[in-house]
Amino acid sequence: RDITDRKHAETERNWWVEAVSNADWGIAIANPEGGLLKIYNHAFARLHGYDMDGLTGKSLQDLLPRDVRNDLLPHLRRAAKQSQYSYESAHLRKDGTTFPVQVNMTVVKDPDGAPSSAVINILDITARKRMENRIKADLREKQTLLKEIHHRVKNNMQVISSLLNLQSAGIEDP
Repeated sequence: RDITDRKHAETERNWWVEAVSNADWGIAIANPEGGLLKIYNHAFARLHGYDMDGLTGKSLQDLLPRDVRNDLLPHLRRAAKQSQYSYESAHLRKDGTTFPVQVNMTVVKDPDGAPSSAVINILDITARKRMENRIKADLREKQTLLKEIHHRVKNNMQVISSLLNLQSAGIEDP
């Protein structure tokens, strides 16, 4: 019996498993209704401070700070409606610290068109947020400096105007 097609499919599957397992992005597949984690890669577990067994039985809501947990279901609904959806959020590590993430969701549908799984990709954007905050602070500083320069130029122009008025008061030639 010729099993070439099966071997090819196994090779391709192994390639995809290897690619997902070694990806820098945290990748998880979850239930699209409640976000119960089905499978996830090493990066996903590591980003949240867990080993590979530590996330067993957890849902996406367990990995979110309390103040953003209520946003998860609307995000899942939007992803199901659009098939793909991206947003920024915060996630929770095992030690209780939060970190900002870029989340990309792709909903996989069954043959009937009903959502069967949500593929969630997360990327820790702490460095990006730090740089954004630094750029915003630099911008505020530059705006303050520009206001100060404007103020000084205005004062200097007023001094020059006053000196010219004083000088013109002493001149009798029209």
